[in-house]
This record gives sequence, C-alpha cells and structure tokens, in this order.
Amino acid sequence: MKKVFVSFLAAVLLGFAVQLFPFNKTDSLETIVKNRPGIEKIDALNKLSFLYKNSLPQKALEYSKQALMLSEKSNYLKGQADSYSNFGQIYSELCKYNLSKENHLKALQIRRTLGNKSDIAFSLNFLGESVQLLGNYEEAMQYFLKAVKIEEETSDLKGLSTSYSLIATLNYILKDYQKSIEYCNRALNIRKKLNDNEAMANTYEMMGLVYYDQNNFPEALKYHQLALKLRLSTNDKIGISGSYQNLGIINRLMQKFDIALYYYNKALKLREELGDKGGVASSIFGIGQVYEKQCKYNLALSNFLEAYKIRSSIGDKRGMASSLKYLSKLCTKTGDYKKAFEYQTLYYSYKDSLNDAQSLEKITALNLQYKSEKKDKDIALLQKENLKQKNVRNIWIAGFLFVTFIALVIFAAYRSKQKINTLLNQKNHEISQHHKDLQKLNAELRVSNATKDKFFSILAHDLRSPFFGLLGLAEDLVKNSSSMTKEEISEHAAFINQSARKIFGLLNNLLEWSALQSGRIEPEPEQLDLYIEVENIRSLFVPSARNKSIKIINEVQKNTFAFADKNILETVLRNLLSNAIKFTCEGGKVTIRSKDTGNQISLMVEDSGIGMSKEKLDKIFRIDTVFSTKGTCGETGSGLGMVLSKDLVEKNGGNISVTSILDKGSTFAFTLPSLKQVKTKN
Repeated sequence: MKKVFVSFLAAVLLGFAVQLFPFNKTDSLETIVKNRPGIEKIDALNKLSFLYKNSLPQKALEYSKQALMLSEKSNYLKGQADSYSNFGQIYSELCKYNLSKENHLKALQIRRTLGNKSDIAFSLNFLGESVQLLGNYEEAMQYFLKAVKIEEETSDLKGLSTSYSLIATLNYILKDYQKSIEYCNRALNIRKKLNDNEAMANTYEMMGLVYYDQNNFPEALKYHQLALKLRLSTNDKIGISGSYQNLGIINRLMQKFDIALYYYNKALKLREELGDKGGVASSIFGIGQVYEKQCKYNLALSNFLEAYKIRSSIGDKRGMASSLKYLSKLCTKTGDYKKAFEYQTLYYSYKDSLNDAQSLEKITALNLQYKSEKKDKDIALLQKENLKQKNVRNIWIAGFLFVTFIALVIFAAYRSKQKINTLLNQKNHEISQHHKDLQKLNAELRVSNATKDKFFSILAHDLRSPFFGLLGLAEDLVKNSSSMTKEEISEHAAFINQSARKIFGLLNNLLEWSALQSGRIEPEPEQLDLYIEVENIRSLFVPSARNKSIKIINEVQKNTFAFADKNILETVLRNLLSNAIKFTCEGGKVTIRSKDTGNQISLMVEDSGIGMSKEKLDKIFRIDTVFSTKGTCGETGSGLGMVLSKDLVEKNGGNISVTSILDKGSTFAFTLPSLKQVKTKN
C-alpha cells in the first residue's frame, strides 16, 4: 500500500522551492508592471509569476511569457533565466515533467554564464526535482549533491534546507527511511531558524510519509495535520490538496471510510480547480480504493478506470502500474478473469521498467562519494593550517632525524619482506578458497537448471492436454456446426469454456510464479480482517462446490486481524480451496479454521476428501516433482498451485504445511503475521 503515496508525491516536491526574490505585495508589483519600463518591469513580472505558481499556475504562466519576451528583446540574460526557471516550476506543478526539465536546463545554462552561485544551486535543485519526477533517480541525486556543495561553500542556509529536503524525499521513494529522516531533521532545523512556514510544512509532510511506511499511523496523522495547518496559513493550494490526500489515505487505512471520502473529495475539488491532472487521478484512485473496501465494486471499477485514463494521458508510468494492479485485483473479485489477466500482464510490463533497486545502489554510492570528497577537503585544510604552524628545525635535530631515518628504512625493508611473504601466502589461500566456492556454486547452478528444465517439461505437458481438447472441440464446431443440434453445440461450448478456464488458471499461476522468482513481487502488508477475507473467497467457490454437493464452512473467528499482503492471501486461499473441492467426494465438506498463537495467525483448510499417500505428501511442494492428480469427478490441474502457494506464503513471512490420511481427507495450514505483533513492535 505504501506505493500509493508515490502517485501524488509530485505535489509534495513542488513545495520545496527556495525563494529567489524578496517579494513585496502583489498590488505593488502590478503597479510596477503597469508604470515602469525595461528591467524593472521584467523583474516584477517574474516575481508575480513566482508568487502565483502555487495558487494560480495558468496566470503565472502568462506573467513568465511576458517577462521572457521582453527579456529577449532587451537581451536581459537574468530575466531570461528567471523566466525559464518559473516555467520549469509551473510545468512541474501541472505534471508536465519533460517541459519542466527542458526549461530548468535552459535556466541553468544561462545562470552558469552569469556566474551567480546561489542561482546556479537553485536551478540544480529544481532540475533534479524534474528528472526525479520522471523516474531518473540517479541523475536527480547528482544534481542535488552538486547544489549542496555550492550552498555549503556560500553558506546559503535556505538553499541548503531545500537540497536536504529534496534528498530526503528521494531517499523516501527508494525506501531508505533512516537516511530520509536524517535529511528531514537537517532541513527542519534550518527552517525553524528561518521561520519558513511553507518549507516547514513540506518537511512535516515528508516525516508523516516515513512514519506511515513504518505503519505508525497515529504519528503519521499528527505530522500531516501539522503540515495542513501551516499550508492553510500560507494559502498554498497545491500543498493543501496534497495534505487532504494524505489524510484521506491514512483514514482509509484506519478504516474510517467516511472521513477518508471527505478528505479525498476536498483534495479532488481543489486539484480540479488548479488543473493538476496527476493530482486529480490520485484523488479519484483513492476514492476507488475506499469503495473497494466498502465492497461497492462498480463504483470502485469506474474510479480506477478513470484514474488509469488520466495517468495514461500524462505518461505517469508508476501511477499506471498502480491502477492496473488494482483493476486486475478487482476484476478477479468480480469473476471477470479475462480482464483480470489483461490488466495483470500490463501491470508487470510497466513495473519492469521501474528499476528502483538499481537506482538505490547507485545513489548510495553517490552519497558515499560526496561524504568522501568532503572529508578529503577538510583534511587538506587541516594540513595547510599545520604547515603554517611548523617551526624551523636546527641543524642538530635535522642530522639526528636523518640518521634515524636511515635506520628506519633498513628496518622497514626487512619487515616489508616478511610482510610480503605472509601476504602472498594469505592471497594464495584466498584464491584457493574462492576456487572451491565457485566449484560449489557451479554445482548448485547445474542442479537448479536441471530442476527447472524438468519442471518446464512437466508444465508443457500439462498445457498441451487442455489445448488439444480445446482445439479438437473448436475444429469439430467449425466443420459440423451446421449439422449439429443446439444441445450438441451447447455441450461443445461448455467443454471449450471449461478448457479455457483451466488454461487461464494455469497461465495465471505460471505468471505469478514467474514474477515471484524474478523478484518482481514485493509484499505490501496491511491490516486484514481474516473472517471477511475468507468469506469473500469462499463465496467465489460456492457455485463449483454446489455442483458436487460440497459444503464450504467458514469457522474463522470474527475480528481476527492479520498484517499481510492481501493479494498473496487471496491467491493462496483460492489455490487451497480449489484443491480441496477437487479432491472431495460428492456430499463432502471443506472447512476453513483459524488459530491465534499471539505472534501469528494460522489458517487451516480442511477437506473430507480422498487424502494423499506419504509419497505424494513429500512431493507436493517441490518444483522438481510437480505432478497432477485427477479429482474425484475427473478434474485436472498442473500441480503448480501448491508450489506457488508455498513460495507466496514464505514471501509473506510465514510457512505452509500439510497433513493427510488416505480416504479421510487432508488439512493444509499456513501462517500469517498477527496485527498484535506489528502493533507491539511499533
């Protein structure tokens, strides 16, 4: 769930601007624009544009356009740079990030020509912000650190606080929460000294986001309320809309749905007035999430689709991926498996293009490089100071030192030879050990490849069988439909539908297993009412169970809460229930129970079916022995569902086991972290 915040993070970042000009009242500036010519008029237009960039971005654009036109006519370079800088900030607020980057680059080029270091750092910060919003995290960090160096050299406190805030935000996106808090505190200390309410609000909001990601919702709520209070006092409309959105999200997660809708709708109304498409999409998406929690699936679907449409129009890949993920989950709930599969496939294609982990490694290296360079610089200054304090030595001391030096050289040469021999022996030992490790790793890789080859061979066989049946029935319909009765056509269609569903189920499991193996699935735990979740999944299987006169009983205790990934829980339950119905005879029953052990919740799916032998029990969760057994009514499957369930449960921090007695039934049990355990840690 934490990635929901990234979809509206642009609104947080846009408030990190430092003020380049000492502003007067807007009416005084308007007077200058009307009555003064030349440079005074240009500067006044740029100041007005900067003042209106948050509250009236379209009006701010007009002021900057006028300023740029007059600056070019008079060849006033500073006016041109200020105009381009304003363009960059306004386009960023309107979610036109490519245009924002383009204009900040133009401003930076001119300011480097003019040589004003504070202005150069200003442009570097905003250029970094633009490329960050485009997803280029490594490049963004390079710009921020360049700005920090300049601001430290010039003692520019306001600019330095801006750089610290931007670095804190970038580390938050990349989930380095400790470093994010470190830079937040640096920025906050400066901003309190400067009494900068607007900037303090942004820092409070970022701290609220970090506490949210650590599941400390009361603390997160406190910081977002502090941010909103300060933003209302400065009439920062974009910032206010962001605070409303944050409060909506936190109240939704605390299951205060009416309050959440209140804040989401306030954010939506304000963002529509501002023309903030990215923010509008984020608010609509949040409203959809509330409706989903309230089981109002039609309303949720329409909101998710609208958010996806807007995000597609502005090229927001991260937002598009989030929308597709929820659309797939919702369509699975409502039984529209075809759409669910389409949305899930699109989701993975967008998610693969977001290489956050690789960027985090590179940014960590940049942080270390910056600290190393700063340390070297400090050492050089100390050495220079020590040189000034040295006194001239007399000849006697110099002679004594010379003799001592010769003796030390001779001694050092002897010791060096001994150390080199010791070092060579150590290196030879290390090389030998590395060689053994590589041999062991190669052997493990050969076993792993052989195991997966066997798995894919089994999988290809299981895919081929339903396809042969599907193709045969379809070909029979094409050739003989004119001579077949309605009953025969209906029977063929039913078999085709059954085969297609089997293939879809197998492909869906295969896609999820593949994503899990490649590291693309990361658990996003949240508070879950297990009775409600089990009841929702149980209702999906009632029709198929009714065909075999099987009862599905939900004996999970009400108000049993776990802290787990909802998608993982639903996938595991679907696989286990499907398996239980498959191997239960007509008139049997399937029971789902829960057991609270304090730190964990155990869910058990028990059936009265045919059971399994010890040989099958030993193989059921192994990928190299994936096997399929026909059900009590001839149902078929691939066996991949059990392998997938084991991997998903372990990914979620639990474990899965099975006990079975032939002709009496089987019990599958898996564990989830309890909500009490999470609250205790917090």
